[in-house]
Amino acid sequence: MEKVSNENGTFNSSFKYDVQNRVTNFTAFNSKLNFDISYDDSKRSKTINSSFLGQIQIFYDASGNITSAKTQYGDFSFQYDGEVIKQITVESNVSQIVSGSKTTIFRFEFLGRNVKKVFLNKGSQLQNFLIFEGVDYDNNKTIYSKEAKEYFLIANIIGYISSNSEIDFSVISDNNVLATNIYNFKGTGYFANQKYNYKYNTNGYPVSLQYSLQPSGATVIYNYSYICQ
Repeated sequence: MEKVSNENGTFNSSFKYDVQNRVTNFTAFNSKLNFDISYDDSKRSKTINSSFLGQIQIFYDASGNITSAKTQYGDFSFQYDGEVIKQITVESNVSQIVSGSKTTIFRFEFLGRNVKKVFLNKGSQLQNFLIFEGVDYDNNKTIYSKEAKEYFLIANIIGYISSNSEIDFSVISDNNVLATNIYNFKGTGYFANQKYNYKYNTNGYPVSLQYSLQPSGATVIYNYSYICQ
């Protein structure tokens, strides 16, 4: 993907790549969010310098799976079941919306390579609490690159831990999500019961996305363009 625009054609975000087709720069919200990525292949690591979250360091194993990440908000460790994430443990440095423990564990269930469910474990107060369901996916290729998926996953988890903001775990799935349920662990019901509609190009990539914001019902439309069609 190269650019994202709204229904009026107004620029929203863009991506730049290196010769290995890895993202080196990403901007969003009309360039208000910007990050640059540098790679150290010998150390199996990358460094993301973000205008929003500061510096994020990500480390990999020989298979290319993330083993850990270090941020100014806390440290992440990853466990896998084959090629999919089984668990993410976060030792947070920020104020917790659930007191008593700075350790937060997210446990994942996948259907194929798409996120089906995510459960939250937090101290003794919350154990295996369902916070996300990927209800349905298409069979087409995902919108985002590997590097963008990793950034959004880490950034969203930081927001969730520190401010209970909405988090959509489907971003790391192989296919495009068609419906999600996102739950509020404070017991007030859904954050979102969201449905998405796509149009695709001949190679199976989405060229547009339309959905209605909950609970306002306002329609959101995004258009996607690619370097290689």
